[in-house]
Amino acid sequence: MLPDRISAVIIKDKKILLVTNDINLYWTPGGTLEAKETHEQALKRELMEELSVQLKSSKPYINYTAIHEFKKVPQRVFCYFSEYVGELIPSSEITIYGWFSKDNLPRMIKSIKDNLIQKLIEDKLL
Repeated sequence: MLPDRISAVIIKDKKILLVTNDINLYWTPGGTLEAKETHEQALKRELMEELSVQLKSSKPYINYTAIHEFKKVPQRVFCYFSEYVGELIPSSEITIYGWFSKDNLPRMIKSIKDNLIQKLIEDKLL
């Protein structure tokens, strides 16, 4: 099993923030835990590394186990509603970000679509 993945779920006006690089496959901001890191520390680090913003607050939403899209092994994913401070500026491995409603979702990682997005739609948050 891979290290846990922490996911920032950022919603504005019933749209979710998704990120990508040049592979045309979107995902939520976040990443895997580093040694002895808490979930909050990982969220803070990932948001700063990927989007140059500071984590303002986070609240647990859902978690699930999925098969990693590329490595084909299980990984636990912990999704947190997150708020940030600052201007979104893609950096590190992120080249593009966008806000997407349930009616204009891009091609994305299957486990995010099947788990997180479905739950957000059921909860009428998208």
